[in-house]
Amino acid sequence: PVQTEDSSDSTKGAQSTTSSKRSEHGSEDIPDFLRVGPDGKKPLEAFLSLPTIAPADAKLAHRLEMKLVRSNPPSPEFKSTFRESFKLYQKYQMRIHNDTEDKCDKETYQRFLCDSPLMPKRGAAGWPCDYGSYHHQYRLDGKLIAVGVIDFLPKCLSSVYTFYDPDFNFLSLGVYTALRELELTRQM
Repeated sequence: PVQTEDSSDSTKGAQSTTSSKRSEHGSEDIPDFLRVGPDGKKPLEAFLSLPTIAPADAKLAHRLEMKLVRSNPPSPEFKSTFRESFKLYQKYQMRIHNDTEDKCDKETYQRFLCDSPLMPKRGAAGWPCDYGSYHHQYRLDGKLIAVGVIDFLPKCLSSVYTFYDPDFNFLSLGVYTALRELELTRQM
């Protein structure tokens, strides 16, 4: 099992609250988001959030953490992780897209995935963060393994680009990050 955590460095902070109900047998509480709907299907959140309900003292093999980090204007956390994110981008571009090092330099990265014409603005109530440009960082046991570049706009979330560590191809990180972005849109 993998433990996941969501957090945000936006001024609003992303917190999820769930209500729960006692199961028929009374042995455990089951959060509403895990319940099967009237159509007999579980919502997307049930599959993505299963690891988040592991008990705090559970012996987990790995820990997955996700964090929304404002990229423009750059937050202190974005600045402190810039080099690490850039190196991951460069590794991804060179191994997955066969780019040469000069085609994926810092200036290209900055212009392509960090600079944004969007002006930050307070998001709507209930949104996971304020409007603007973010890097959604995914860390496995503290190591940055994927970044989803996303823009939060008044009526939508725009998925700009995703890059990940090719050494973790077996995790299908492109699919996983896309599903997480769908989950974010459902929170809007």
